[in-house]
Amino acid sequence: MDNPYANREFFHQLLSKAVAADASDVHLKVGKPPAVRVGGE
Repeated sequence: MDNPYANREFFHQLLSKAVAADASDVHLKVGKPPAVRVGGE
C-alpha cells in the first residue's frame, strides 16, 4: 500500500509550509494527518 506521506517531497513541503506559517511545532502521529502549531494553538 502506498502512503502519500512517505516521501521526501511531502516532508519538504510540510516543513516549508510550517516555516511560512511561523509554526512552532509539527505533529506527526500514525493514522492521523500531519498538524502544525501556530500561535500556541
